[in-house]
Amino acid sequence: MTATDITLQTFHGIKVGNYKCQACAGTRSGVEYTPVYTLIFLLRGSFRHSTFRQSYFLTSEFILFKKPRFDFEAIHEHYIHDDCFYIEFGDDVLDQLASSFSWDILSFLKNQDSASLLLKSRPHDSFFTWYLSRGTNDSLGTLEYQSSIVQLMTSVLGRESNTAASANHALHDSIDRAKQFIAENYREDISLEHISKASLVSPFHFSRVFKRNTGFSPHQYLLEVRLHNARKLLLDYALNVSEVGYASGFSNPDYFVTLFKNRHGVSPSRFRKTTLTPSRSLKQ
Repeated sequence: MTATDITLQTFHGIKVGNYKCQACAGTRSGVEYTPVYTLIFLLRGSFRHSTFRQSYFLTSEFILFKKPRFDFEAIHEHYIHDDCFYIEFGDDVLDQLASSFSWDILSFLKNQDSASLLLKSRPHDSFFTWYLSRGTNDSLGTLEYQSSIVQLMTSVLGRESNTAASANHALHDSIDRAKQFIAENYREDISLEHISKASLVSPFHFSRVFKRNTGFSPHQYLLEVRLHNARKLLLDYALNVSEVGYASGFSNPDYFVTLFKNRHGVSPSRFRKTTLTPSRSLKQ
């Protein structure tokens, strides 16, 4: 089994990185030890995360939250290479974020026999993690990158768990390909044929399996990604509302305003005026 671990950023007790594993079907990692709290976002592939009392099948539809001081084993049941984005942090960071935790997270942390928890991933999580997995660049500086990581952590740790996961590896690989295609091309006029072709699945079959496994139709998923990008751009006063819409993939400004208002209850301009600037760093 060949694996590469690339550290993208370390700050305020948080480590962010990419882990890529080229494992064959039936490969086992052997017993490993979790030293810190870890959030794992699977960008592509799947594997089984097994501890003494729990066994979760992890795909890109879920996020794995691991507690420290537990042994585990990763089991690869397929030939598809795994690509993970992860966030590691210690007790100090956990304490600072505790006020945003959901009841599920708090219960999990108090349970001394539970090593990990499976959380449902949402459309903007897939886009956000793909975006952050590229690291800092000219368009995403260090300060914005770090605040985005903290924003992602508080969002994920404030939701309920869900442990239903299918073991259809080929199906999940097709869905992963579709998510990546949308993340890379959401500004374009994407058709169902474009996405299904990138996923190597027929359009009719793809549309059904995508919604069954994500809870969203391909069109709904695309809109969620576009709206997420629009919310981010609205905090930048260099762009007017129409330009934000165009930059997010909406060719009609009126449609963008109407859709945004229906989704968030306020117009984009009102959202911009009333939304406080996100914290740019984690307080020490």
